[in-house]
Amino acid sequence: MKDCCTTAIFSHPPMRVFGKHWSPARAGISLLVILVIPMNNFHFSKIIAGVGPTLAKETVLSKVINMVDIFRISLSGGFDDNNKKYIDTIMKLDNSKTIMMETRGSDIRVKNVMDIKVKARQNIEIDYSEYAQEHDKRIFMDASFLHELKVGQVIKFQQSGVVIKIKSSKENLIMCEVIE
Repeated sequence: MKDCCTTAIFSHPPMRVFGKHWSPARAGISLLVILVIPMNNFHFSKIIAGVGPTLAKETVLSKVINMVDIFRISLSGGFDDNNKKYIDTIMKLDNSKTIMMETRGSDIRVKNVMDIKVKARQNIEIDYSEYAQEHDKRIFMDASFLHELKVGQVIKFQQSGVVIKIKSSKENLIMCEVIE
């Protein structure tokens, strides 16, 4: 006879479902608890905490470190000094804890301070910048690979749905045309 298990998922804040799939990151979840409850008397649970600027403070982390089984660090912004600081802080307080690295891939961040309104067939420039900039005709992106993009390639901005096509490229400055 097979043992059966029941799985329960709890989150803080309460989880939202997107279509058929749910995503802790998209739902803004900072604490996720997954309980696997076998039909026999054994109870297994794991508490996964997403590490960010607030939780990474040593005073806050020292209060929750004994309650958390796994710490999740997102690498969507790339691996930087903050992520190293998070790991160092966790290891300093308790080096037996598991650290899970979420490696979805780097997000390309737009560094414009103000919104840019665009319409179809409008020309726009994309420039590389690590820092926030103000300009109404140029998009600044933290993407050092801009010079590798080819003429004719299409880029879609996920949040706005804007689609652009590359017309010309010089080093880290790209001339584009808005398609949608």
